[in-house]
Amino acid sequence: MFKYLLKHLRECITILAQIVIGVLLIVNASVYALVLLRILGVLLIIRGTIRIVHYIQEDPQKASEGEECATGLLAISLGLLCIFGQNWMTGAFPALAVVYGLFQVLLSFQNIQKTLDSLRLNKKQWYYPGICALLYLIFGLIISLRPAMKPVWVVTGIAMILEGIMEAVTLWMMREE
Repeated sequence: MFKYLLKHLRECITILAQIVIGVLLIVNASVYALVLLRILGVLLIIRGTIRIVHYIQEDPQKASEGEECATGLLAISLGLLCIFGQNWMTGAFPALAVVYGLFQVLLSFQNIQKTLDSLRLNKKQWYYPGICALLYLIFGLIISLRPAMKPVWVVTGIAMILEGIMEAVTLWMMREE
């Protein structure tokens, strides 16, 4: 079990982050959104710095074939924007809500394929990705079509919590197959 969770550490961290962020958005979106932006900014700066250091340490020929430096600079720039450009970012929240909602719709398409794949492979729990797909689609459409709606962050928070729970259940169910 421990090896399985360690193998899926990224998914476990994502699930935990979705649930925590969802709860924070429900509790007080306006305060926690700014805190989350700062945290995101710091993480982007760290990630960008790691990419640039990796680029510098890489063999010049191999480094020239990738885009480590450019993506590192982009991550640092976005991180600085998240930390110091919060007034602009809070004004952009409705647009971010639309992007998040559209992302949920795309996830629903991915889960539709998982449902069809599970059906074709005669898996017992084929219905679970179908339920996830339906919820992703409903929340995605609500969020992306009504971004100016006052409780959109509450809906987004609920969606994130449910997604985290669904992903945790999916990860658990995949362990047995």
